[in-house]
Amino acid sequence: MLKFVGMLTMKKNHYFLLLVAISTIILLCCSLQIAEAVNYINPVHTGSISNNDFQPVVAFPEWNTIDGDYLYYGSNIADAVTIVDISDPANLIEMSTIFDGEGGAELKGPKGITISGDNAFVITNTLGVGDTLEILNISDKSNPYHEGSIVFSNGTWGSYVGAYSVTVDGDYAYIGASSDDKLIILDISDPTNPVEIGSIADGEGGASLDNPYQVQVVDYAGTKYAYITAYSGDSLEIVDVTDPSNPTHKGYQ
Repeated sequence: MLKFVGMLTMKKNHYFLLLVAISTIILLCCSLQIAEAVNYINPVHTGSISNNDFQPVVAFPEWNTIDGDYLYYGSNIADAVTIVDISDPANLIEMSTIFDGEGGAELKGPKGITISGDNAFVITNTLGVGDTLEILNISDKSNPYHEGSIVFSNGTWGSYVGAYSVTVDGDYAYIGASSDDKLIILDISDPTNPVEIGSIADGEGGASLDNPYQVQVVDYAGTKYAYITAYSGDSLEIVDVTDPSNPTHKGYQ
């Protein structure tokens, strides 16, 4: 059971943080704020980075992810992904920023970001542009570059797949298409050429995938399952993805 252990109020942006069994909190709201939560009852502000600091792009960021000593976030206004060194919470350092169009990067309206190996997998979703999975090479944190991408829709009303996040497991990426009501599976073994190889739609074989958002993949006794939260379906859908080209409904709650 989750237990409320403390609260940090950031009056400037009228945001509250609920602390739940974690040691460091990171909040994005036109600034990157870090609160040290070693003392859960009385967390204190440790560091921040904002639009006014040198050249970080912190403009309407929506999603962030951490891998090791680095935090990655996308700016919905600047159409960019920024990498920040957070090894010293009191001295955040912007390592680099890559913008839409640089070297072919598809970064219009970045949403969910997932790190796997030397790659950052970035979902974008913008009216007039569409949904895209952009793959960045981040082996050099000071110089990320476009490695590959796949476009799911052209951005017109009715063509959106409604992608917001991506989960990576081995050579495959899993995306909940909230507008298309389906799970999409991509082969990403070649980051320069991601290919859609499988999908399962709402109602297919009994699948409950009405407005799916987030996907988690686990291996249980040699069988791989995707657990998908379906927002409008009020359900947790379970799909057998052992054969990624033929995902099958196993049950839902």
